[in-house]
Amino acid sequence: MIVDINRITLTETKAFTLYGLDNKILFFDYRDNITIELDDVKEAFDLYIEHSENHTCKVLLVFGQYSTIEVEARKYAESKKMPTPAQAIVIRNLAQRMLAKFYKTLRKDSHPLKFFGNTDDAISWLEQHKP
Repeated sequence: MIVDINRITLTETKAFTLYGLDNKILFFDYRDNITIELDDVKEAFDLYIEHSENHTCKVLLVFGQYSTIEVEARKYAESKKMPTPAQAIVIRNLAQRMLAKFYKTLRKDSHPLKFFGNTDDAISWLEQHKP
């Protein structure tokens, strides 16, 4: 749950809703009970580029309950650089936590990345990072 923050729906896809939040945060809110596919990840990267003027928006990813990601999609996300000042990821279960460890270890980006158990803590952390 997000408390006391403005959010504007930018687009909806089959895998997530993308919101624009205060303080230049793009919030990718993934649906529950889905398998995230390669096309979903590619679409998220494309939407980041489209909605982040000069790559200054921070990224918040919230994975839905019982959602997972295909191997090809995970490998693509690990290998593709996202030009963001900071990235926060909210994970909700043990399986997502294990995938997150792989992602953090193998990713090619150098921007700050942190995992959280809730959205409010993730947003607070992102707000500390300057674009």
